[in-house]
Amino acid sequence: MKFDSVLKRLQLPISYNSSIRIVGCVTSVAGCFVTASGCQARVGDVARIISNGEVLECEVIGGGKEFILLPCNGILGIAVGDEVEFMGHEPMLNIYVDPYSKTLDGFGLIDNLRPSSIVTATHLYPRKVPVKERDIVSVKYETGCPILDSVLPIGSGQKVGVFAGSGIGKSTLINMLYKNIRVDIKIVVLVGERSREVVEFEKKHLNNNQFGETIIIASTSEDSPFLKRRSVYIGLAYAKYFSEKGKEVLLVIDSLTRLAHSMREIGISRGEAPVARGYPPSVFSELSLIVEQCGAFNSYGNITAVMSILVDGDDSNEPVSDYLRGILDAHLILDRNIANSGLYPPINILASRSRVVDYTLNENERRIEKNIRKVYSDYNKVRDVIDSGLYQKGTSEKIDALISIKKITEDSLHCWGEQFDDNVREEIDRYVENF
Repeated sequence: MKFDSVLKRLQLPISYNSSIRIVGCVTSVAGCFVTASGCQARVGDVARIISNGEVLECEVIGGGKEFILLPCNGILGIAVGDEVEFMGHEPMLNIYVDPYSKTLDGFGLIDNLRPSSIVTATHLYPRKVPVKERDIVSVKYETGCPILDSVLPIGSGQKVGVFAGSGIGKSTLINMLYKNIRVDIKIVVLVGERSREVVEFEKKHLNNNQFGETIIIASTSEDSPFLKRRSVYIGLAYAKYFSEKGKEVLLVIDSLTRLAHSMREIGISRGEAPVARGYPPSVFSELSLIVEQCGAFNSYGNITAVMSILVDGDDSNEPVSDYLRGILDAHLILDRNIANSGLYPPINILASRSRVVDYTLNENERRIEKNIRKVYSDYNKVRDVIDSGLYQKGTSEKIDALISIKKITEDSLHCWGEQFDDNVREEIDRYVENF
């Protein structure tokens, strides 16, 4: 019987056979990747380089006559001729049973050394979610911000992008949404973040035990592109694990732009052409895969995603921003001019959209939302005349009313912890009726 068991294992394809070690050697080291000889491996498989007695984990990212490997911790110390062992399986992630109030690194390991225990192992890279498992986004979250609750609602299972240039307040807005949205589990993925900000986030949100249901996955700016990308997949794996247990999950990713930069390095390393302003095609297909892992589901808990996107050079048509606006359920555009005027959050209402308005707002709320947009749209048409000082008060009854109502509307919308003022709502209704 024992001989039959061994014989069956020997008849399996060689890459799946644990009785045989598949080995090769490093043939070249360049950029952030390594090429190695070998007889068989698949894209996505785990490989290990044995260098100076140390075992360095890698992932197969391409191949031909030789395989392209991406080391987890960079190429430092790797030499031509080092032994390579191909493991014949995809990366697996150990899920901890009590990861709350802990910080995991890009390997999915507990970073602060507090005791924990593994409950299960799962594939690191997710499979496509069938459309039949999807549901519509119909339950609105109360965020405590009138501009979101009244004009740009966020619903359970929605995929939201916060778009802005540097220094406008993306991280601040995301932190407020993280604190105010009430769910069972909160997962925060910090991609390529400054170490100082990771420590500040831990001290602010974890050490006071205010948010005991939070899990942090952090890859800092000095980590390799591989670890930055991997940290996002670890966050997704935990989100899927708790979602399948019926939990409502909030997944915060800060930021998708730094993730795209890491994907770009990986794609160019394996020979892809940088066709879209330096970005290879695989970046956009992988961003779609990541975004579509979140959403509303009909048989288990929803995964609500809030993701920040740095708009390079304040150019809203740069490739990553332009692509993500098309695949997310909402885009919140932060405006530098609004921020400079002292209004917070500095969301540009006319440039922003929530695609779940019809399902999350009732008929009266939708009417208010349309009326607010009309006020902003009408004001935008005459903004140049007003700002230049050419307009004289009393020349137009409509413009006089518009200037007055725009000011009180802004003060009522751009704030936290308050409801939209009923008196302002009535003023807006009267304006729309009269003009």
